[in-house]
Amino acid sequence: MHTNTTASIIVALLALGMAMAFVLADRRSRTSQALSIFLALTGFSIAIDVLWIAPMRIEQGIVFWEGVLDLPQALGIVFAFEWVLRVRQTIPSANLNTQGPNRLLRIAQGLALLYGLLAIAMPTLHATHFGNLVLFPGEHVHWSFWVFFTPLGLSILLGTAGTLFTLFRRPDKAEVRRLVAFAIGGPIMATGIILPPAIAPLSSAVGLLVLLIGSVQYHVTQGQRAQFLSRFLAPQVAELVTKRGLKSATNEKTLELSVVCCDLRGFTAFSANTSSRQVINILREYYDAVGKAA
Repeated sequence: MHTNTTASIIVALLALGMAMAFVLADRRSRTSQALSIFLALTGFSIAIDVLWIAPMRIEQGIVFWEGVLDLPQALGIVFAFEWVLRVRQTIPSANLNTQGPNRLLRIAQGLALLYGLLAIAMPTLHATHFGNLVLFPGEHVHWSFWVFFTPLGLSILLGTAGTLFTLFRRPDKAEVRRLVAFAIGGPIMATGIILPPAIAPLSSAVGLLVLLIGSVQYHVTQGQRAQFLSRFLAPQVAELVTKRGLKSATNEKTLELSVVCCDLRGFTAFSANTSSRQVINILREYYDAVGKAA
């Protein structure tokens, strides 16, 4: 097997392994779900390129439907920015207008999809002049390179800007570490799309490792926080604070509540002459009956 092929497969396995690890460690978190889907699609797109597209080009050349296989790559970028959007939803907005950065991220997602559609519409130009760009001495960049690079480059630029704006809003400290790692590692990973085959796996691996470092710090912080909170708070409250951060979980809310106070006649004398186990069983039956009646 060629060295570049082996390196690309290792990078794909790294991305898929990170995706599985993150979703298993935090499977009920909507933010971690989006991040895991992004990593899974990234690994899947690399594997498709190495194990399917490259051998197919050797045997058949560039086929008209080849661009469809680039969709996982575009969708991976979409879910990367979806993760940032979900992180933003966990940050209390107070009176701040947060629509601007949200729109930047949505536009970035739209541009990523546009890049995918262009790859489907023009598979030959995409395969020949964009992916894993190799220029020989004296050769100039083909005009079609800019057709694909413009939406992809703008998508990465706007998505990174939206991520940085998210950091300015002071999100949860644990999530900050993943956001910083993504702002650094994301663009590095994206360069692997256009770099020559000899360099692309290294670029993708470096970007993934940066994200891995930030994500490990995130999970370590979350684990330490959960262990500490479990000593003082109810499990449900501790889980809420762990997921959303103390600031978000304690954000003021106005709710309409109804409170009913009931006095059980003779309960004090009854409990004084009855074992605690019997008292608890009777109270449990009483509350169950009241709950059903309500």
